[in-house]
Amino acid sequence: MLYSLCKELAPSTAIQHALQGNFTSPTDIDLLVSKGNILEIYRVRSRSSSVDYNLSLHQKFTLQGVVTSMAFVRIGSTDSLLLTFKDAKMSLVEYSNKLQNLVTVSLHHYEKEDLRKDIQHKGAPVVKVDHLGRCAMMKFYNNQFAILPFKSDSVMRGEEEDLQKQFPFLPSYVVTESEIDQSIRHVIDFEFLYGYLEPTIAILYEPDQTFVGRLAHKKDTMCVVVISLNIFQKGYTILYRVNGLPHNCTHIQAVPNPIGGIMIYSHNAIIHLNQTHIPGLAAIVNPFFDMESHFKAPPVEEGPIIPVKNKPPSVYVRDNHFSDFKALGISLDGSHATFINPDTILLILRSGKMFEVELIGDEGTGRSWKRKRGGVKRINVKSLGLSITSPAGIVNFSKLNNFTQQQQLGLQTTMDSIRYFSNYIFIYSTVFNAILLQYSEPLELKYEVIQADGAEIMEEDELDDELYGGTGSKMKSSIKKKGVQLPIKYRVMDTILVTGPIRDISVGKPATYSSHKFEGELSEADLEITACAGYGAHGSLIVFNESIRPRIISSFDLAGVEDMWSVKVRPSNEKSHNSENDFHKFLVLSRENGTSVLATGEEFLELEQNEYYTAGPTVMVGTILNESLIIQIHPDGIVLLKSSGMRISETLIGSEERWIVSCSISDPYVGLLMNTDELIVFEVKDTFEISMVKELKTKVPVACITMYCDGKKKRHMPFLSECKQTHSNLQGKSAPANEPNDVNMTAADEMDDEDMDIYGESKDDMDIYGDSKDPVEIKADDTDLKDQITEIDEDSTPRHWCFTSNDDGCLIIYSVPDMVERFRVKDFYQGPRIVTDQAKPEFEMTNHKPYIEEIVIQDLGADSELEMPYLICRTKLFDIIIYKIIPVVDFDPKFSDDRLAIRLFRIEHTAITRELINYNDEEGDKLQPMAPPAPKRSFIKKAYLIPFTNVGDSSQLYSGVILNGKKPFWIMLKHSNTSEIPQMQLLEESEGRYSTPALASGSNCIRFHPMMIDGPIHAFAALNNVNVPNGFCYMNQKGLFRLCQLPLQFNYDYDWGICVVPLGRAARKLSYHMDSETYVMATSRACPFEIEKARYMAAVSAGVIDDGDELPDSEKKVSGIAETPAEREPGQYIPSIDLFQLELVSPITWETVDIVKMGATEQILTVEMVELASKENTSGRKMFIALGTGYMRSEDLACRGRLLVYDVNEVVPEIDNPQTNHKLKVFYSNEEKNPVTALCAVNGYLLAAIGMKIIMYAMEESSLNGVAFLDVNMFVVSLSSVKNFISISDVYKSVWFVVFQEDPAKLELLGKDLYPVEVSGAGFMISNSDLAIFVSDELQNLHVLSYEPYAVQSIGGRKLLRRGEMNLGFKIEACVSMRFRPTIKDGEMIASNQVGVIAGTIDGGLAMVTPVSEKLFKRLYCLYSRMVTHLEHHAGLNPRGYRQLKLPYKSIYSVSAVTGPPGPRGVLDGGLVYRYCNLSAGQQRDIAKAFGSRDDRIIDDLLEASLSLSYF
Repeated sequence: MLYSLCKELAPSTAIQHALQGNFTSPTDIDLLVSKGNILEIYRVRSRSSSVDYNLSLHQKFTLQGVVTSMAFVRIGSTDSLLLTFKDAKMSLVEYSNKLQNLVTVSLHHYEKEDLRKDIQHKGAPVVKVDHLGRCAMMKFYNNQFAILPFKSDSVMRGEEEDLQKQFPFLPSYVVTESEIDQSIRHVIDFEFLYGYLEPTIAILYEPDQTFVGRLAHKKDTMCVVVISLNIFQKGYTILYRVNGLPHNCTHIQAVPNPIGGIMIYSHNAIIHLNQTHIPGLAAIVNPFFDMESHFKAPPVEEGPIIPVKNKPPSVYVRDNHFSDFKALGISLDGSHATFINPDTILLILRSGKMFEVELIGDEGTGRSWKRKRGGVKRINVKSLGLSITSPAGIVNFSKLNNFTQQQQLGLQTTMDSIRYFSNYIFIYSTVFNAILLQYSEPLELKYEVIQADGAEIMEEDELDDELYGGTGSKMKSSIKKKGVQLPIKYRVMDTILVTGPIRDISVGKPATYSSHKFEGELSEADLEITACAGYGAHGSLIVFNESIRPRIISSFDLAGVEDMWSVKVRPSNEKSHNSENDFHKFLVLSRENGTSVLATGEEFLELEQNEYYTAGPTVMVGTILNESLIIQIHPDGIVLLKSSGMRISETLIGSEERWIVSCSISDPYVGLLMNTDELIVFEVKDTFEISMVKELKTKVPVACITMYCDGKKKRHMPFLSECKQTHSNLQGKSAPANEPNDVNMTAADEMDDEDMDIYGESKDDMDIYGDSKDPVEIKADDTDLKDQITEIDEDSTPRHWCFTSNDDGCLIIYSVPDMVERFRVKDFYQGPRIVTDQAKPEFEMTNHKPYIEEIVIQDLGADSELEMPYLICRTKLFDIIIYKIIPVVDFDPKFSDDRLAIRLFRIEHTAITRELINYNDEEGDKLQPMAPPAPKRSFIKKAYLIPFTNVGDSSQLYSGVILNGKKPFWIMLKHSNTSEIPQMQLLEESEGRYSTPALASGSNCIRFHPMMIDGPIHAFAALNNVNVPNGFCYMNQKGLFRLCQLPLQFNYDYDWGICVVPLGRAARKLSYHMDSETYVMATSRACPFEIEKARYMAAVSAGVIDDGDELPDSEKKVSGIAETPAEREPGQYIPSIDLFQLELVSPITWETVDIVKMGATEQILTVEMVELASKENTSGRKMFIALGTGYMRSEDLACRGRLLVYDVNEVVPEIDNPQTNHKLKVFYSNEEKNPVTALCAVNGYLLAAIGMKIIMYAMEESSLNGVAFLDVNMFVVSLSSVKNFISISDVYKSVWFVVFQEDPAKLELLGKDLYPVEVSGAGFMISNSDLAIFVSDELQNLHVLSYEPYAVQSIGGRKLLRRGEMNLGFKIEACVSMRFRPTIKDGEMIASNQVGVIAGTIDGGLAMVTPVSEKLFKRLYCLYSRMVTHLEHHAGLNPRGYRQLKLPYKSIYSVSAVTGPPGPRGVLDGGLVYRYCNLSAGQQRDIAKAFGSRDDRIIDDLLEASLSLSYF
């Protein structure tokens, strides 16, 4: 039996949902983004010394369920988050700054049998919250509504039950759509409305469904009903209803005050309605509206009804109730909209084109932020001439307009002295990068001096004053000033990368950029994943690489080097900045018996005559006194040198029995750790004197030290006395949730008493525009931990700290230079999640050896404002533990004021940096570990954690720490980009609406990337050189000195390194040709459908004419093709079709070197690299590109196809382009009566799925001949093979398992899955002698099927047994089977006999499904069971319920080989078991001990599984 493990390699990037609010702090704006089961929190903040805003990743959480919707509700001073999950679950969570984690308040589930009965297709639950936070409503199971009331002042607290007093809500209740009204069926959308005293919702529904083919019989089937909810008495009242809306209405939108009402969006029109305007006003955006709808007339009593001239007679409106914008010719299907001011809507189409929709009222109602109540008389739609990402939704950052007075003054002078009101929206997408967009609206008119008739000018001025609230006086002279309304300007501020949807993936060799070869043991098995991603014009190729493959600039032999340091120093008398001083001038190389120095200029020259210490090894080299002096520490003392390398002084410290083993520098202090466990601190003074300031002899031996300078730019480690003062200030302070803005308050201030009586209090109704609310008290515990220190008086003198890790497992922080203890943590070696000061010293000597062997502290951040100190620890087993140091104010009053007010939070990561353990037993029990080789003895503690800064390209720089050793790892964080974001396109004259994009920002998240391609690394140093700017150098295991740069095309600010190759067209299929080392890609580009071409192709298909002949006049009419209309109405757009082409792409420059275009209606359905029998090679096999196509014309014409085989030939390249050395040549082409949907190679034969048949072809000379076939009676989506075994996956009937017999040629069915599964991807997995079929379906499930003819359940083998099943949480459409990474034994490479699967997801991620041994599976399954109950899961979710198989029907079968509780069966949930690595050492031991194992065995199992497919 085959067991397997499923693990997500690269997380999903497609953004399904987003919203903004004050989630982590009352004063900060947060953007919450959901990507499948990942919840990310971004901080929206201003850039350094700028009023522009960008995004920085604050925290990320993995949930045990896919988020289907989310909404904020204000409870207290911060927002609480409502999350919904399938099938019908809703969780209320909050953010705790004290824990830096999510806290689950409640979980509401409605998955009851009486609610789900008679429901065949369960829609995803959707939750929405009343604008005043009075209640939330969730729609689930398509026809059920759950209402969750929240407590308010109107609720009598004394009448509540004791159990309910602790919750911020009342008990929820469920109503069905039929209980509200019998006519409500098939709910499309619902929304809470503004301006009502009670929670009021509008429901869009379709009682009698129809579609385009039945419009002649039934149309205008949509209805809207507005209901007022009484949440305390659980009642509801219907306020009004509107029937006869267009059948293709997609969603509704609440219109905020002062206008109010509802916006309804259909494919062809925008409709506004409210209680006084029924059926409402329509803006028609294309001529198809008249064909599909009879928009009803308003009631007779409201005015005379007259037909509008030159309009279809079916449309009757009153004056000014009809807006004709048919000439725009746009479709609103898939569009999204948001209000950018009270009467202006920003509308973004599916294609990304941007429009503004204006709701124009009567004269005197004003415009924009001066708008008053008065209804809507006309709707205006205009194009902006801009295009942006294809939207999945829009988030409006209305609260970002709360600028300070100084910032407002700054904005007034930035744009031609015109005051602008700037705000932000976030446009997220599932197919392209999400964008933070700034829009700036002018707050005043721009006056132009003109000369005209005075009377006319006075009239225009009066109109401007009425519309815009001006108070200009009438001019009597002939020279007048005319006010011109400036357009709203838009600017891209930041982006979030989206790599989905992945349509196809291929594995190939990475491009070679250097003549120097890598020396790693498995460097030949180095591969990369390339994926087709994006949609339409946003299509691209995405290259994924987890490892870093450095670009080697130069390499030479420097044997014996054990450590190195690069030195960047400037002359002490230099006053002005010189760019040459940013270069490193020296490179110090330490060997076991000496030290050498290289001068790094145009060439690397060894300095024979230098005044460095060269008689022995060096402990450390650095700079001091603001990089003006060089300091060298050797075992016996300290050497101080000038910038030229001339020695200033030498201070001897050591002796034969006492020497320096480790040190750390914090300018101007140097901390030395002696072999006698003494800790000595020296200071280098401005007079170049070195003096000892403190010598500390600890009771417990010190294992390692590091020093840190705090306060260079910002204070991160304050004292308790400072925090107490801040705490008292915060407690005596109250702040409004939103700062008032005089621009926004105008509309609310001008509401009269009559409006108040009709609509109730509306001060809170304008919340989305930043109107002020009642002040709320902000508690210190509610605010962000790091932001609470901003009020501390920061002196200009930096503070210095010394961190020590002792042999007893304690972490102690001393102040420098007095070396007084300020912070102590017991059992720090265990790696707890939260580290707090314990103050009381406890000296408990233990017998264990030090677990933490090395610590380094470094400031990391996307920019100077985000820099925070990170403590990076290396354990004895080379595990990496990272802590983020954050100041706190929730202090213990018993602590003295001179203690540090900080807390350390562990950063979670899944990188396993230790090595595999070798075992003597071969049964997989892992009970007899081999003794590791004895480490090389050294009297100096070697540093494996090497900090670096500013490594990379000038546009993307990285800082962090590299882990040297046998498994080198980069621990890095990217700085903000210095390049612009080119995401906005100018489609036409933009009328001054477009501004230059801002600079991209980094995610502010630490990333782990291995670099094992060149083997172990002994030494590393960052090196900025004139020939290698922002580069680095290292020594590999063979003594080769490598001078390198990071690959410029890759972005390592993600879990995997990513290279994006924009195409501007959709990438459909991809395959790697191994012989030529090129990619073959199928792409498509949308083009208008032309009826003449369609008629001609239909005639060719019917055999009337041959392709290329002219169509005679007698045959102009072909059945199924309508006549070309004489004249199309303006705006009546025509459909588009995709034109396909086959491209040959070079992976070096990613340019297309050859193109083969397909026919007008011919679509490429499959592209595969196949190895066929050929006499051209001595091996008897040759690589070809097989191509299957289909002619998609119309439903009444038969679909044909072609089978093509291409050879990639090497040719003479172009003179100026060496990449054009390959061309595609047609080897075989044949017309088929059915489309060719899938292809694969089987032992030198070609297997093709043609229509409902599977045909096996044999190659004979230059042709293919069919030798066997099989009828499958279904559309085949995938073919895969192993030797002579074949899996056939169809669109409905799951998988067939077939064997091919060569002599005589025959395809024979062995077994098939008897249950319907809509297969989206399939492949083979092999574990020694076990074979299984990997299957993913449209419901995001994973199935593992096995052919076992001797099992009773298999009915003699005719039924494939299910040996594994799990819900993935994402859909897979592309996968590739790969043999496990080879192993090295006794210097020889041994190929594996196991095969796993690499898959790309629709959400833009990568996953792997790998077979594991039975004993490993049992150990990890025990771990999984413990992790389910041991961990606290966010939002109260159950991992077993999340991974349980989702079926459209009730399961009537069970997995025969696996029994037990619900959840994944036969497949391990890698997402949960790998969280074991982030637990503390004590928790790891307790969990492993609970099922009779050890923590080192468990982590070794996890490492073994993750390394199985680590080619990338």
